[in-house]
Amino acid sequence: EDHAGLEYSLAVAFSEFAKTPVELVVFDDYQRMIEAFNNGEIDIMTGDVDLTQVSTDFTLSPEYRIVSSVVIRHDSSEPWDERQYVVATAGSAIRLDQASEHLDGTTITETSGLSPFDLIKQVNRNPGTYAIIDEVSFSQLESLFPRVKAQTINALTTERRWVSQVDLLEAPMVDLFFSQQATQRLIETQIALEQPRVKPIEYSDARSFTYLMRSRLPRYRSVIQHAATESGLPFSLLAATSFQESHWDPNAASPTGVRGFMMLTNTTARELGVSDRLDLRQSAVGGAVYLRTLYDRLPKRFSEENRIAFALASYNIGRGHVEDARILAQRHGFNPDNWDEVKPFIIQLEQPDVYVNTKNGFARGRECVTYVENILQFEQLIAWQDQVENRFIAGDTRYALSP
Repeated sequence: EDHAGLEYSLAVAFSEFAKTPVELVVFDDYQRMIEAFNNGEIDIMTGDVDLTQVSTDFTLSPEYRIVSSVVIRHDSSEPWDERQYVVATAGSAIRLDQASEHLDGTTITETSGLSPFDLIKQVNRNPGTYAIIDEVSFSQLESLFPRVKAQTINALTTERRWVSQVDLLEAPMVDLFFSQQATQRLIETQIALEQPRVKPIEYSDARSFTYLMRSRLPRYRSVIQHAATESGLPFSLLAATSFQESHWDPNAASPTGVRGFMMLTNTTARELGVSDRLDLRQSAVGGAVYLRTLYDRLPKRFSEENRIAFALASYNIGRGHVEDARILAQRHGFNPDNWDEVKPFIIQLEQPDVYVNTKNGFARGRECVTYVENILQFEQLIAWQDQVENRFIAGDTRYALSP
């Protein structure tokens, strides 16, 4: 099973550093994790651990991250104050006992079985409801819920540390591991990857995406996964692209003549051997293979993020127009290999005094930039939601060191 996130990356890095195999064990229940540690079933745990519940001897690693919590509310609600009740999920980034201690006068209702997505959605649907959530989860999902606002609670912060069995042979290696510059760079990189990289999605798109991600995407998950396997591209990227293209509708059609799940033109379909653009599997695989071809044609010196962005732009308006914009960027002293620096010049391809001097002429540059930025955001949200619901190694992580 695949894993992702800071805690997983740290576990892999520690395994390599200590030359010790690491088995990751994921518990859905916080109390079960504590019991497993107390019974010696696991060697290391991390997350927001209440040390008063640990009945066996333990050692603590250096603090490697501080996580703050926020109170979220609908923007039609009054700003939260300590007289109002809040909802919190057991095992969230802030312990309920700690919240009760710092939020004197606040009634805290504990819920169970709600993901961060569900908790934010509950607040979005119920003005007057307030909830506590960790700031990382909220930053990942806030673009889907433009009307949900957050207030940081300075008193509610937690330090991330590893809690190790005191007799663990590898325990002395833990402090040394966290003192390494490579470990600190890894932590900084992983935290940076958690932050949304693009501007918030338009409100109407956010509502549509939120609804269809739950109601329609599961129906086509296996087909998209097959296309991902055939093309070697991530599932989340292809799911996001097909949403932007057709809203996951195999029978979608456009006045411009593109059709199907991945909205292929007749010419592209023929080149890919797609005989029926409305055939779900043919369209999904054909579009994925075409996107992979565009990706492979880009110079390997590009960063992964830039290769994906430029491949998406080429899928939308064609390689020729993208190359025109890159040439314009370079002429004006900008980096033609950086998507963020080329974007303004893609938009300029709509201006007659600009496109008249390019090889391929006019292009709907503004639409292209929106297309790419939306997909990058949708991809991040799909990947994040999959990790949260299925296999994300995050707040409550346990490491069992294999003998």
